[in-house]
Amino acid sequence: MSQICQICSICKKEKPLTTEFFRWRNELKEPKFQPSCRECGNKKVSQWKENNPEKFKLGNKKWAENNKEKIQIYENSPERRYNSKEYSKQWRLNNPEYSKEYYNKPENKEKNWASQTLQKYGISADQYYELERKQNFVCAICKNDEKAPNNSKQKWAIDHCHKTGVVRGLLCYHCNTGLGKFKDDEQLLIEAANYLKLSRPCTFSTS
Repeated sequence: MSQICQICSICKKEKPLTTEFFRWRNELKEPKFQPSCRECGNKKVSQWKENNPEKFKLGNKKWAENNKEKIQIYENSPERRYNSKEYSKQWRLNNPEYSKEYYNKPENKEKNWASQTLQKYGISADQYYELERKQNFVCAICKNDEKAPNNSKQKWAIDHCHKTGVVRGLLCYHCNTGLGKFKDDEQLLIEAANYLKLSRPCTFSTS
């Protein structure tokens, strides 16, 4: 069976009529594929962005305001996280020297943390720092101001409900790890506390 092809309306080259070479049309009507190939379409869009930076920025802003729910669903989707993670991983492997230089800069470390860690939990940098102020810059559980052992530059761990995804507070490394080990089980934590109370004073007896 011969493959169906289409001639690109821009480069005039004949290419296979598949999603690899042609994009779907936005409208639900025939023909289903756009007249120009992906390569030419990308070049056309890039050129338009370069020639109309203000219009492009305004259009993106307007679209984002009208599609907040759609953006949130996409940002929280497993596919989005996986694709973003794999792309970053591959880029770092292909650009080891630049990657090391880039990520070692303080301003880029903060930017990377905000775009990856905070985005994962659905909060902004302002919300993170506001939560930190509300907790008086200490762990929400132990009230210690040490975020992580032997690492003064470490950020607070963002504790969240694994069922709803809602952020509960900021914890130090030890408290966050402890909650994780107890699987956020309140009853198990109460049993652990009762065990410690019954064990005082700490004596060992075989009788």
